[in-house]
Amino acid sequence: MLATGRIQPGPESAIFDCVIGLEFSGRRRDNGKRVMGMVPFKGFATTITSFDDCLWDVPDEWTLEEAASIPVVYTTAYYALVVRGCIAEGDKVLIHSAAGGVGQAAIRICQNMNCEIFVTVGNSEKREFIRREFGIADENIFNSRDLSFERLIKERTKGLGVDIVLNSLAEEKLQVRLP
Repeated sequence: MLATGRIQPGPESAIFDCVIGLEFSGRRRDNGKRVMGMVPFKGFATTITSFDDCLWDVPDEWTLEEAASIPVVYTTAYYALVVRGCIAEGDKVLIHSAAGGVGQAAIRICQNMNCEIFVTVGNSEKREFIRREFGIADENIFNSRDLSFERLIKERTKGLGVDIVLNSLAEEKLQVRLP
């Protein structure tokens, strides 16, 4: 996002000489254990000194490349759904841009909480991916490119809407009420 100019560096750029490189994976120097984690900045380093609070073991079946893509998206989804959204078992949840990293992490969290999941995607390839990868029913997958999801979710929930929306849309799609 910084590289493309979509967001600007914040005040931390005055303190740190590198404001990118939040997530990483690698091996611990002391025991060789494979780990992934997050640091405030400077994750583009060959050595990261102690930051154990945001450090997790890498599952054996994952590559280190795969592991490096996990911490930020899962932390973002967890914070939004669990910490701020207070998600509960059985909640109805709408996840916008579900094929993206945060969307996929959110789906896994919601599946773990036995939630009823509704998603939006931008095209037919992403719709098929969500259906195949996560088993989301086709009638719970909506278009993120227009406002049709508002009407369709109200139909699917018999006018009740959803309990939580994980939003990444803009403009008028951001303002939709369900209900």
